[in-house]
Amino acid sequence: MRILPIRQANNASDGTAVGMAESIVAAVDGGATVINISASSFFPTAALEAAVDYATAKDVLIVTGASNEAKSGNPKAYPAAYPPVVAVGAIGPEGARTEFSETGEFLSVVAPGQDIAGLSRTGRGHVQDSGTSYAAPFVAGSPPSCAATTPS
Repeated sequence: MRILPIRQANNASDGTAVGMAESIVAAVDGGATVINISASSFFPTAALEAAVDYATAKDVLIVTGASNEAKSGNPKAYPAAYPPVVAVGAIGPEGARTEFSETGEFLSVVAPGQDIAGLSRTGRGHVQDSGTSYAAPFVAGSPPSCAATTPS
């Protein structure tokens, strides 16, 4: 497996839906076949939807965390809510949904997402953390990382 890390938070559109869209296109153009996204927006945008459509048209699978806002009204997260995207919720060690994991009709699958070992944001050492960002890599087949990378 070849990993093509694209850190979305390092560009001019840091942490925005536009930045995610740019990263998806860059990953597709870079030869990705599976994209893991550990970031989300709570507002659908034309740019993000177009990027998802672009990836889908190129037979690239997008796997993303469903988001961690269940306790804040469970808002629909994007790109997870776009139909071709595999939206991953988080379960705990006993197999039950975690209290933070989003739910809804857009959720595709669940995976372990509580107390998961991953790489630190600095790239030095490891952390133990929780979130759908830690569940999505299990589905995408990539190592967990707390950095928002596409694909990782």
